[in-house]
Amino acid sequence: MLRKILDTIFFRKKTINTILVGIFLVGILSYTSFPRHEWPNVDLKSVSVIIYYDGASSTDVERLITAPIEKEMMTMKDSKEVISITKDGLVSFLIAFELDTEIPNIAKEVRNKILNIEDLPQGYDLREVVEHKSSNYQFVLVGIHGDMGYRELIKIAEKYEDEFEKLYDVADIEYKGKKDEIIDINVNASSMEKYGLGINNVLDSFKKYNNLISAGKITNNNSDYSVKIKSLYKSAEELSRLPIKSSSNKTIYLSDIASVKQTFDKNKDYVNINGNPGILLQINKKENSSTITLYDSIKNKLAELDGTINPFASAVLIADESKDINDRISASENTVITAVIIVMTIIVAILGWRVGLLVGISIPTTYLLSITILNFMGMSYNLMSIMGLVLSVGLLVDGPIVITEYARREQEKGVRRSLSYLNAAHDMFYPIFASTLTTVLAFLPLAFWPDFFGVWIRVIPRTVLVVLLCSFFVTMIIIPVLGSSFGMKTAGMETKKDPYDNLFYAYYGGVINYIILNPIKVSLFGIFIFSTIVFGIIKSNTEYVFFAEDKANSLEIEILAKGNLSPSESKGFLEETIDVIVGHPHIKNFYGNTIYRDRIWLFDNNPTDMVADIWVDLIDFKDRPDTDLVIQDLEKRLSSIQGLNINVSANDYSGSQWAKDLTIEVQSSDSTKIRQFAGIVLQKLTTDGSFTDENIKNPITGIEWIYNVDSKETKKYDLSKNIIGDSIKIATSGLTIGNIIPDNAEDRIPVKIYLPSDEKTFSSIEKTNISTSQGLVPLSNFVDKQKREKIFTIGKQQGMRTLVIDANIKDELNASTVKQELTNWVDELNLPSNVFIKFAGEAEDSASSMNFLILAFLGALVGIFIVLITLFNNFYHTFVILFSVILSIGGILLGTLLLGLKFSIVFSGLGIVACMGIVVNNNIILIDSYRKELLEDKSNVYEAILVACKNRIRPIFLTTITTITGLLPSALQISLDIFDRTIAYKSEETYFFVLLAWSLIWGIGFASVATLFVTPALLALPKSLNNIFYSKTKILNDKALAD
Repeated sequence: MLRKILDTIFFRKKTINTILVGIFLVGILSYTSFPRHEWPNVDLKSVSVIIYYDGASSTDVERLITAPIEKEMMTMKDSKEVISITKDGLVSFLIAFELDTEIPNIAKEVRNKILNIEDLPQGYDLREVVEHKSSNYQFVLVGIHGDMGYRELIKIAEKYEDEFEKLYDVADIEYKGKKDEIIDINVNASSMEKYGLGINNVLDSFKKYNNLISAGKITNNNSDYSVKIKSLYKSAEELSRLPIKSSSNKTIYLSDIASVKQTFDKNKDYVNINGNPGILLQINKKENSSTITLYDSIKNKLAELDGTINPFASAVLIADESKDINDRISASENTVITAVIIVMTIIVAILGWRVGLLVGISIPTTYLLSITILNFMGMSYNLMSIMGLVLSVGLLVDGPIVITEYARREQEKGVRRSLSYLNAAHDMFYPIFASTLTTVLAFLPLAFWPDFFGVWIRVIPRTVLVVLLCSFFVTMIIIPVLGSSFGMKTAGMETKKDPYDNLFYAYYGGVINYIILNPIKVSLFGIFIFSTIVFGIIKSNTEYVFFAEDKANSLEIEILAKGNLSPSESKGFLEETIDVIVGHPHIKNFYGNTIYRDRIWLFDNNPTDMVADIWVDLIDFKDRPDTDLVIQDLEKRLSSIQGLNINVSANDYSGSQWAKDLTIEVQSSDSTKIRQFAGIVLQKLTTDGSFTDENIKNPITGIEWIYNVDSKETKKYDLSKNIIGDSIKIATSGLTIGNIIPDNAEDRIPVKIYLPSDEKTFSSIEKTNISTSQGLVPLSNFVDKQKREKIFTIGKQQGMRTLVIDANIKDELNASTVKQELTNWVDELNLPSNVFIKFAGEAEDSASSMNFLILAFLGALVGIFIVLITLFNNFYHTFVILFSVILSIGGILLGTLLLGLKFSIVFSGLGIVACMGIVVNNNIILIDSYRKELLEDKSNVYEAILVACKNRIRPIFLTTITTITGLLPSALQISLDIFDRTIAYKSEETYFFVLLAWSLIWGIGFASVATLFVTPALLALPKSLNNIFYSKTKILNDKALAD
């Protein structure tokens, strides 16, 4: 049946050639239209919620708002984790759901659940319910700054916004540093007292005179005309003429007792661009648009608008990630192109240019077909999919080499070209199919990698699976058909009775003869080497990391300060920090902003006592020192600032997900116990000597003053508590008393009343007068104050209060060892039943991923076992291959040990799985060849092993040397740009692939050695043991006969 199908395919060569041309044309079109992103677009199945409850303290918000909603969210279907941060007047939630949830609209479901909670108080404001998607984190930042007033700057920013909104890939634009316009009423207490006015007189007058009053209708000539009395104020100037008090000879206006001006709210975030006050535009892309395309559109638009909107204003692109993305994509493509060229060069040198061309063309054909399918599946061209393409380099060259090598051996026996490739496709179909299937089974469990980061990482194995299936099609259909037409003709080859009659095969045959005659020694030696490597890894200081090592082109500077600071204090700290870094020779652009966070983002690791943040763009990598050295220089300069805790970190892939090396969560329902044990943990980190930058993120605590209202006094003067509360608010943070609507304006402008900043003292507050029927009475007559400790922020997870402690591990120490020692210390703590301590951040993700990888590895072994036992129907041969798989892991461990590399849970783990596929592929075809030889002469096991090894050494050697040579530039951090004809060493994009490249090189090398030398020993082992047993039995029988 298979032979007939292959005969039909070979007869339709023109059809196959047309398909090949179609693959190239459609593949190139797919490649050019492939959306390019830094990360895959994925649905993160999480929702952010923000609720405001004005006037309530953090503890009241927790009791009245947070607790009921947490209870409801935790009982929702597929709810996985509920995190909340509660502050004065607001609470922010992050609700994470299971990644496989089938709830169609999670945000809508969450909103409806909240609105249906009956226990919530009246007056809360459900401000935001937003579902998180990865596209939320893919945006472009443009900073607008210049030497001009804020009002002019905002007009310029709005003009840029109008231009950017015309671009196709722009979804919407958000502002940072945009302040709302307000009418600022700054009352003068002495003037009010002079005219006998209380603060409530101003409030009453505004409510009395700022109303739209209807005066009825006039009907004339069958038409109705409404009549209104002009009573709404439309400007600060009009409002300044608001009458407060009138007598027979004088009217007191608002301007007599206060300054009234239209200005901007100073309590909003402050943004600084390159040392100047500015505005930041966050340009969000459409969900399915390309990040690179959006960057290109913005750059072109900025170039087009340069100097046209305002010659004194500058618009700069902040954190231009497009160059990094393009550099990484180009580096990955160059890796593949380099591998193809090296493969073709080596194979041409060994097998001739026709065979080299056949094997070489299989790689771009497979990749173009894979890209077409990936594009059709709705995937994007991103770092994870590219990682899958790089990972598959060693997997897709083996099949074509096996086919061409088999056909070459057939031709050397005198078989004509067309028939030799047909025989190769037929005879090697089931071994290659089984090899592909086992490799698919090795990667298949990884396609279901759990947790948030697994959503991104699982793109890698899914890409590999597509490449494997495409490679099988190309190997079994395209290559044999092309070979039958364009391969070297049999007539032009030297026909040999014994193709292995040369020095190389003679030497290898001698080694194999020794191995199969001494299988016990070789097998035990292999086990000894593997055990030694594992023991060395356990005893060494090998450090385990979650992701890849990387070098960043941008930095983040966190400015931390304790206490509930005012906006002006936060701004001062930011500007003090900027004064130090402005003009730094290695900084290209930067923006800083004061922080007021009312939202929990998915990767929000910023401490709640962070008052400002600076994002720094560095100059080109080749024009500056290493990123780590730049960080050290900045830390040294910033250490001169007193009273601030400033963290400088790189925005790289190895650390951007977690703020610090170590994150510990202390949880409890008992507020006293949680602080007690959080203090114990913090003291341990501080005194241990292994850590730096120790910090408790939540909560910010401090002192608050409580004003208790004397109900008897308010009743005596016929005053409501609201008047007392409003008066206190005016004297502290200010009170919004209403709005005005200017002519030709769409937005209302809030009116806010304050005491002057120099009068915001307790004595001034208490001297504030309130007008009563008995005259002016100071506020102190109605209240008394008391001091108490206050929690400004309350962090909770799954309904329990949570304190987060984080720290960095000193560079000279092994992070894995330090974490393990700390874990042992935590395990020995005598914790109460209601206190829980757990490791979070990278430690949690690493442990979770390591557990998953172990289960995935075991699951893959079970699947491979089923395929092998089905293929060979022999338990021992199945055991031989699985034993070789275990041995091949030693290669990656040995490389890690000898080179002093870190072991990446993700990349080294993927390398292990890839090597598992290669060693299984090699062993399947080797054992299949051995079994076929054994069928011809069942008595000569050793000869069958020898012939099978000689049959397989050339394709295994070619696969190994081409794959290793192709990956070596990436491992050595050499970037070859074929088209630009440039070579770069240790450029920033080369760091990302180092661990993966070395894992594959050492793993493939070790796997090949295991296949060519250990597998023959294991195949010969039963015969050798049988001979030993037979010899001993014969000796015993002979002895018995002699007796």
